[in-house]
Amino acid sequence: MPQSERVTVRVAALVIQDGRVLVVYQNKDGRMCWMLPGGTADLGETFADVLQREMAEELGLELAVERPLALVESISPEPDDYPVHMLHVIMLCSPQTPVDLDALEVTDENTKDVRLMEPSQLTKLDLRPAIAEFLAQCVHRPPDGVRYLGVQW
Repeated sequence: MPQSERVTVRVAALVIQDGRVLVVYQNKDGRMCWMLPGGTADLGETFADVLQREMAEELGLELAVERPLALVESISPEPDDYPVHMLHVIMLCSPQTPVDLDALEVTDENTKDVRLMEPSQLTKLDLRPAIAEFLAQCVHRPPDGVRYLGVQW
């Protein structure tokens, strides 16, 4: 089965600092969008391993991965042009040291911007998946268990 016909697992870090959420602006297959930092899981990698690898490689950050918060499915509305079915695993994380945007070592060529955003700003972004309201709620109080947020493109 070709890779494009499989579900991909992407692990994303929810980093909250001073009431703001860490987001990245990335080029994904020629499409620019805001998202939580993270990446796809390789065979045999734990979710914590994925985030520690991706955050170190792409942003030069070391994280403590705390726990899963949510699952979100993204299924492309244009399957012929952009065949994507992705399961996002949103993990609550804490940086080992406070995030200093000026000192970040952005090494991923697809990452064009990194910001700490206020919850009210998240709804104004082209955020993928479209979970701005959930993230805003997490700033005030992350859910006790894991939430399924449905299909969000």
